[in-house]
Amino acid sequence: MTGWGQIYPAIGAAEYSTLDPVIEVANSRTYVHLKGRNGWVLVQSQARIQIAGAHFVSDFSKNAAIRMEIRQSPGGAAMIGAPPPGYNSHFWLVTRGTYPASSVDGVYVQMDMRSADPALNVVANVGADWWRNATAAFEDGFGNNPGAGMSNWLTLSTQWSTLRFYSTSNDDLWADPPPPLLSTRPPYMPTKTKRRDIARIPCSLSRETQPQ
Repeated sequence: MTGWGQIYPAIGAAEYSTLDPVIEVANSRTYVHLKGRNGWVLVQSQARIQIAGAHFVSDFSKNAAIRMEIRQSPGGAAMIGAPPPGYNSHFWLVTRGTYPASSVDGVYVQMDMRSADPALNVVANVGADWWRNATAAFEDGFGNNPGAGMSNWLTLSTQWSTLRFYSTSNDDLWADPPPPLLSTRPPYMPTKTKRRDIARIPCSLSRETQPQ
């Protein structure tokens, strides 16, 4: 299991002038839900796992990518480069989360993001992939990493925003919420979150391959 995020220039945005790391990503976590009433288990945390990534061609065609600079900020967040024209900024927690086969029925991903430059006009979302195991290589057709789904898109600003994705139904989520949502109850719903049919969206290519 791998939680990931991706950032694209907003429609109509002016070309950004630098590839320097100007987008902060913090507090990234991936939880899986154990079947039955065994609750949620944290399988990935940015506090323990580094973020990796690259600038992929915007439609992920042929899995083509160029290097993306990633730095650690003094506060522990990862600083990543803004997407250049024709590319995105795609990143993931590099060590995959593991669990016994057939033991889970849901995933929840949460990340905090913001831009360090108010002139940057980008949108972001988060999601997850189900990997065959902790070391399986990417294969065309996603046989080793079918997508769990992705969240809605959110415009980033210089203020922190929390992006969330969950694969369960709303009712199941609130009947047994993951730890980050334990203090929250309906009628509030995480409006930055929506399950999507990942097969319809070209964002499910390799998230484990870093260009040299």
